[in-house]
Amino acid sequence: MNLRQLRYFLAVAETLNFTRAAQRLCIAQPPLSRQIRDLEADIGAPLFERDGHRIRLTPAGITLRHEAYAILERCQRALASTRAVAQGANGQLVIGFMPVAFCYLPFVQAMKHFREDYPGVQLTLLQMAPSAQREALPQRRIDFGVMHLDTADTSQHATLRIFDEPMEMALPADHRLADAPSLAVADIAKEPLIMVARRWCPAFHDRCLQPWRDRGLEPNIVQDTESYAVSLSLVATGLGMTLGSAALRGHFTIPVKSRRLADIDLRLGAELVWNPGSTTPAMLRFIETLARHTDACMPHDLPTTPPSDL
Repeated sequence: MNLRQLRYFLAVAETLNFTRAAQRLCIAQPPLSRQIRDLEADIGAPLFERDGHRIRLTPAGITLRHEAYAILERCQRALASTRAVAQGANGQLVIGFMPVAFCYLPFVQAMKHFREDYPGVQLTLLQMAPSAQREALPQRRIDFGVMHLDTADTSQHATLRIFDEPMEMALPADHRLADAPSLAVADIAKEPLIMVARRWCPAFHDRCLQPWRDRGLEPNIVQDTESYAVSLSLVATGLGMTLGSAALRGHFTIPVKSRRLADIDLRLGAELVWNPGSTTPAMLRFIETLARHTDACMPHDLPTTPPSDL
């Protein structure tokens, strides 16, 4: 028994006439009759009772009609589901992330557009340190990582820059330097610093503090935190100052002042990171959406998926 035989059988079962069934199927009647005989031989029972020029379904035919509809419907669902996965419209994406990317509004908007455009793709978000992301990517426990700039292993991973902007120093609103046009490292050499803990991203943490050490200074870190939001809240209480950026600070109404560091060029941003050898259609759709709704540029030599007609 095959799908063609089931379709032929249903045409006869619905019309109860071999001639009309053959016309509906756009085939000659003899091949149709042969397919029905072969199907009856496979089942070992007649499917139709023939009484002169009239036919009707046997009990076996009635049962097969019910089952045939279910089988063909299941096949159509399987075909549609498989096609959707192949086109990136269905599936699952697991994204390991650092919270910094979700403080950048275009990235959050891109996530929203992706959910609207591809509701059949399930997104799972896992907050993970970059070291954990780098370990999970080759094991395919995550499809994407979202890391601080320049923390991905570019010898193994492809990257798409989500955002990149100068860093600034956030100070308490009543700090003596809060209204200074700009700051130099010497101005804040001994000021108390609040920093996101080094264990979350050692490379980024060390890069932020390198300007102090380049000048033979040891940063005065008075508090480690788990997030920039906590750091900013502590700045507002007067505990110290912290490094951030306009994209981050713009998400909070915490009363602080911010000033650029004139004598250093520190950048803050985030990158989407993935294994180029295991890119799925759903991943391509996500990359395309992110590039379309942020300032990120599509990576070169990235394959594309065919447009969906679903």
